[in-house]
Amino acid sequence: MKKIYSILLATLFALSAWSQAPKADLLDVVFNADGSATDVSAAQCEIEAMGNPKVVASPQYGMNVFCATANTWNGTPSQWYRIPISDEIWNKYAEGFTIESFFRCFWEGENAPTSWATVIGMEEGGGFGILTDGGKWCTEAHVGGGYKDVYEDIPVKGEWVHFVGVWNKEEGLLYLYKNGELEDLALVDIVFSD
Repeated sequence: MKKIYSILLATLFALSAWSQAPKADLLDVVFNADGSATDVSAAQCEIEAMGNPKVVASPQYGMNVFCATANTWNGTPSQWYRIPISDEIWNKYAEGFTIESFFRCFWEGENAPTSWATVIGMEEGGGFGILTDGGKWCTEAHVGGGYKDVYEDIPVKGEWVHFVGVWNKEEGLLYLYKNGELEDLALVDIVFSD
């Protein structure tokens, strides 16, 4: 009876924690089977599918995933999503942010490319992103008039990874987490810039 009670109690705690999981304020992208994407956050930002994005169901993770198989590393992407950001949303990012992505990368050849490639981000002479640079994973933010970066080791081809990049304006710190572990942090300016 104790074992059954323990299992039931553990299940209730797990369900309680799941129901209390934080929700994204500004952007929470769900990929749809038809290739479109939807922002299910409170902001409900418009998301435009560019090209003909390939979305497939992942039985392993129980969700749809975007497969950018036609995109070349560090080339002009032919499949991607564009999210126009209003001044109101941009100003909210300027107060600090957390970006999170779960993905895996592929490339031709054995070694990870050393060229720059964005996985997720808002970067065009400013902003932030999770990317690869110099053959390493990186989170960067344009703060204090220039890009500041935190790095993690070399990507592994085909490995699923969970990355979280955080810019804490109050602390003036930029963090990079991989699979729940803090990998790097940097002291940065508290002024977000575009």
